[in-house]
Amino acid sequence: DIRNYTVSNTTLVNATDLSEMHGDTMYASVMCLNNAGYTTISHSDGVTLLYTAPKHELASVSILNPVLTRFESQDGYMSTDSIQVIWNGFLESSDAPLYYQIRVLESGSDDDVEWTDVGAVKQITIYDITAEENVMHMIQVRAYAVDGLFSNPESHSFSIV
Repeated sequence: DIRNYTVSNTTLVNATDLSEMHGDTMYASVMCLNNAGYTTISHSDGVTLLYTAPKHELASVSILNPVLTRFESQDGYMSTDSIQVIWNGFLESSDAPLYYQIRVLESGSDDDVEWTDVGAVKQITIYDITAEENVMHMIQVRAYAVDGLFSNPESHSFSIV
């Protein structure tokens, strides 16, 4: 669907008659004509429109003890000062890449713990855990394609012994 706009003596065009959907990619081409009759054309690389947050319904978070075993801890108890967190299943309906944030909080605590960006990776190892021993804690992971459009978090509980 191509729309043409003709404007004069301006550097800004505001198109309000667009009906693109989530995941659509828009491209722009600008042609400038000077008083001598010469033209220059420039094309954009495209912008993908994202209106909704990624889906979390199929997401899962697992915690592994990287020092002792590569098998998932079945009871949630870890005996080391580092843990490996692996997640998958967050879905974005467009082809936009997903990025992730993670946080560690005490189970049952409020949501005032800051989120940490970890980029597009789907696993990290957290060293020097400051979680109290024998207290249940929770790892939360959330996804985003556009800052501010976050999925609901997916969680996994653990305790350091």
